[in-house]
Amino acid sequence: AALDRYQGRYLADVNAPWVEATRAKLHLLAVGAMLRAGELELGTGEPERAIEWAMRAAGASEANERAARLHACCLASVGDSLGAVRVVRAVIERLRDESIEPEAETAQLLRRLVSQASGAAAPT
Repeated sequence: AALDRYQGRYLADVNAPWVEATRAKLHLLAVGAMLRAGELELGTGEPERAIEWAMRAAGASEANERAARLHACCLASVGDSLGAVRVVRAVIERLRDESIEPEAETAQLLRRLVSQASGAAAPT
């Protein structure tokens, strides 16, 4: 219910230093809660609902690796390994455009997904 009420930047129309710390804290809490909700949805076998949370978190926090990993895991869980690879590669590219190296967990997920996608693409 709290996430349904979250509308983005706290006091968006206020541009003052005193609001920045609270704004940043609430933003981090909201994005973290979105991701945790998505992880729980995925864990209970609801990848479609988990993707919604992952995409909402990614929209609120661009180039968020955890959101990309969640989105990719959801896609992989419904058999879209190639889509999952695209999601992870896109976030890695965005990070590298900002001269940021991806987290080891993100790189590891990409390797696993590429391997799965290669196996899925192989004729049987």
